[in-house]
Amino acid sequence: MKRISIWLCALFAVMIMKAADMSNSLELSQLYIIGDATPYAWDVQKAGEMQKVDDGVFRWSGHLEADKEFKFINTRAFVKHIVATSSGQLVDKGKSYNLNFEINYGLDNSRDLKFKPAATGDYTIYVDLRSMQMALYDEEQAVNLPDKLYATGSALDGKTVEMEVMGGIEYKLAGDFKSGKIIFRDTPQPTASTKYYVPLFDGVDITFGKAVNASLKETTNGDVEGWSVAVPGKYTFYLRKDLQLAYAKTFKPFSTLYLVGGCCELAWNYWDAASSRFTPNPSKPEELTWEGYLTPNWNDSRNEPDKLKILTAPDWFSETYHPYVPDYPLVGEYNFRTTGSEDFKWIIYDAGTYHITVNTLTETMKAVKLNNNAKQNGTNLSTTAIGCVEEPSLVKVACSRGAVYVKSAVGEVAVSVHTIDGKRIASAPVVKEGVVAEGLSKGIYVVKLLGNTVCLSRKVVMNE
Repeated sequence: MKRISIWLCALFAVMIMKAADMSNSLELSQLYIIGDATPYAWDVQKAGEMQKVDDGVFRWSGHLEADKEFKFINTRAFVKHIVATSSGQLVDKGKSYNLNFEINYGLDNSRDLKFKPAATGDYTIYVDLRSMQMALYDEEQAVNLPDKLYATGSALDGKTVEMEVMGGIEYKLAGDFKSGKIIFRDTPQPTASTKYYVPLFDGVDITFGKAVNASLKETTNGDVEGWSVAVPGKYTFYLRKDLQLAYAKTFKPFSTLYLVGGCCELAWNYWDAASSRFTPNPSKPEELTWEGYLTPNWNDSRNEPDKLKILTAPDWFSETYHPYVPDYPLVGEYNFRTTGSEDFKWIIYDAGTYHITVNTLTETMKAVKLNNNAKQNGTNLSTTAIGCVEEPSLVKVACSRGAVYVKSAVGEVAVSVHTIDGKRIASAPVVKEGVVAEGLSKGIYVVKLLGNTVCLSRKVVMNE
């Protein structure tokens, strides 16, 4: 009986380990090609890593042998298999094939269905795990985009726009596009030697966002169609120099963004709306602003105490904003990155009140450290002295039953209360402790405090 119990415990432990390996189901961040039709045979450690084009979309170029087999695996283990829907599925160029996803350590032959190339050759394979589709084409030739590119076409009203590569990685074209065509070339005006950069396949319309078949090809033939815009509107167009592909996304304004980092009041706490949220510009939906106190010296054991980044949603999985290089100074005006970025962050060097403006259409950002030349009762107050407050929590702000209450342990402060769109609704020139606003309805308000040794901006939520 004791031996059976030990055996059952061991079996249970193995099952737990296997369950842990399979807990995330389908992985959208990595994919490998394997099989005796490939150069890697069935060696799982040598399986060919496919290039990630987008979340769940992958590309691989290489040699395939006819009458031999291949499939895809989600990890470097025979656990998560991406296979065909029929045994010995022959694949031809230019056609799409459905995929199945199987999770099993010992997949039997009735489910371990593989692909076979119809002919030996050099190919490029695309796999889209979001739609569970695979397509095979002649091997693509790498396109080396120039350091300067020009966009034109009827979608741009016939204008020519000069583009420069961002961070050595990508070009961006953002704006209000008309219905029509967009063409990219390496000269401002067409010449006999002008190179045009067009979709590898015909009929690519940016209206529908990212497309697997948006790989690039280069031509000197001036009679090109380029990309189509079926529905006029605001778009951001990307040409990835590192991946030799292009795509666009329809502009959708964010109601807020989230500032997180070791230099922020609540550090990496994105779920607290009172300190991390940006405020949208009512007359310019692509623009959002944040203003508040940042310091690299919160006197606690924070991770990356002088760093910050921006989230588009209160989680770690949605799109995030980063500089193109690590530890880029926050103060300044520059482009930021949203595509396939490493987790680079901005850095601050001094404590102070910062004002950050983000344009989510052009993906540009401007950050300034305020001059802080405010006046109170005729006396100049320099809020550069904000660094004197080693613990901003010495100023308490609370709200309840339609009232905002302030208590300052660092002397008298001037207080103003604003709606989320910036309208001032109450103010008090000298407060040490007391109610500064009453009769407020439910919503988010901004409370600004200014004193000899403090300059803070706090967001508060009135729930009742």
